[in-house]
Amino acid sequence: MTKLLSGVFAFFLSALALAEAPPEPPVQENDLGMAIFALLLVGSCVVVGWMVWRNHKKEQQQKQEGKQA
Repeated sequence: MTKLLSGVFAFFLSALALAEAPPEPPVQENDLGMAIFALLLVGSCVVVGWMVWRNHKKEQQQKQEGKQA
């Protein structure tokens, strides 16, 4: 019984793999959308890096003030 079930399962998987679907048309890139995405990605990375650097600088100043007091 288990051989029969595994055989049926394998048959359906191979049938799905061999079924020929009509080819999809190639995707056309939108240059303006790509430029906006790249600009937002780079801008957000710069902002996050600036915030980390700023907070690190504040922590160093607070540690120095704590040692002096």
